[in-house]
Amino acid sequence: MTDISVIATTSFGLETVLGFELKNMGYESFVKENGRIILNTELSKIPELNINLRTAERIFIRLAVFKCLDFDDLYDNLLKISWADIINEDGKIIVNFKSVKSAIKSISNSQGISKKAIIETLKKRYKKDWFTETGADYKILVSLQNDMAEILLDTSGHGLNRRGYRAHHGEAPLRETLAASLIDLSRWRNDEVLIDPFCGSGTILIEAALKGRNTAPGLKSEFDSEKWDLIPQKFWDSARNAAKNKINNDELHLYGYDKDAEVIAIAKKNASKAGVGDCITFACRDIKNFSESHKKAFIITNPPYGERLTGDIAEVYTVMSEKFKTLHGWRIYILTGFENFSKIFRRSDKNRKLYNGKIKCHLHMFFNPEKN
Repeated sequence: MTDISVIATTSFGLETVLGFELKNMGYESFVKENGRIILNTELSKIPELNINLRTAERIFIRLAVFKCLDFDDLYDNLLKISWADIINEDGKIIVNFKSVKSAIKSISNSQGISKKAIIETLKKRYKKDWFTETGADYKILVSLQNDMAEILLDTSGHGLNRRGYRAHHGEAPLRETLAASLIDLSRWRNDEVLIDPFCGSGTILIEAALKGRNTAPGLKSEFDSEKWDLIPQKFWDSARNAAKNKINNDELHLYGYDKDAEVIAIAKKNASKAGVGDCITFACRDIKNFSESHKKAFIITNPPYGERLTGDIAEVYTVMSEKFKTLHGWRIYILTGFENFSKIFRRSDKNRKLYNGKIKCHLHMFFNPEKN
């Protein structure tokens, strides 16, 4: 297995953002579908993709696609895959299953049949009937849609949004991958001022700092496929060394505010753990006291709503509207799930539907003109 088909998943609505990332990494040919991008590449590129992509959720290797109307179809086609070339002898096999508009619906039966087929192929190679499964994890996704089966091998293991720096966060945290996408959508550059007046645990600013310093988000992470014989360690070492060599020490102008002193303390800890504590200024400040001396700046923020809000939601957004409308020449990006946002704030110049996990939100964009 050298040339492979890879699927990089992302949140719905962010396929274009992920596509730009891949192009910047040198990948020219790929196919965008809802919530994912499919590309053909080499097995040696798996480490690079996992370590460097900021807006992808997981990296899968697509092993097979076939018509699947019943359990016999599923079992027979899984037997055709050379599992012994993929899975270590002591590998722990974890089968996940999902079905959409397909004849096969039983999760437990499908998982059991799938694992049985995989084990049968391993028996032939290793000449044994029982496997300890005490080694590395191999997460296999059997996905059925409209009676077409897709067999995917998860190379990431954990969601790529889990960077490892956010040991402390609020009740409804912004996913790191979504925060990184907001930075890309805003087209903020690392020589420009960026402010988050509702910074919470600091995710937006930390992701901006990582991007501004050109620090790969997965540089300190461990991935399931790192423990596989399938991908030699030299490829992981090469990808990490290449990422380390790209890090810069540019001066950044990042500011985060929140009215809760305890939350600000958490944001500082998270930034420090991410290695960017030196380039973000955090301060305890209510939106009522928002004022800035910068002539131009970016605001990218995810203000409280729903379960994150204490107090009167209308008042928070009314105050924010009054403060922000005087910021001439600024670019403002507000991600919120508050449905009456435009009625209280004002109609945005542009908006985009996005999802923070399963929470539907809109990114409202304002391109405030210069004052005449």
